[in-house]
Amino acid sequence: MTTANPTTSTTGSESCNAMTGEGAGDHFDEDLHERQARKAAQALRNATSGQSFMNYEGIYSGFQAMGIPADDIKPRVNVFTFNAWKALGRYVREGQQGVKVCTFVPAERTEKETGEVRRFRMPRQTTVFHLSQTNDINQ
Repeated sequence: MTTANPTTSTTGSESCNAMTGEGAGDHFDEDLHERQARKAAQALRNATSGQSFMNYEGIYSGFQAMGIPADDIKPRVNVFTFNAWKALGRYVREGQQGVKVCTFVPAERTEKETGEVRRFRMPRQTTVFHLSQTNDINQ
């Protein structure tokens, strides 16, 4: 179900300083950055390959309530999640509010008895942001 109520942005980013003490160092940072990059790339693939339009009404009404004209709202073109924007080389400015939506993400489960891997899509609530709420990472 789509929710049109704006919500406060959460960065979703992990801290590079999360691990301290022995074993923390360049190798850990590289692994963390690699995981973050994979997560962002997957978020972008999920956002651009989705086929459902069920969230469009909530996206339009949520961003219009923030003062963004309907003509400037283009889901899967200029409306993405935090991690999808990151994969596109942009970041959501601190304090920005997004629109909560329900989305479906790829998942898999291995059956214990047969060892067969079952792939499916799982519902998740996420927050999307408009292009006007982001900046280029290189600026």
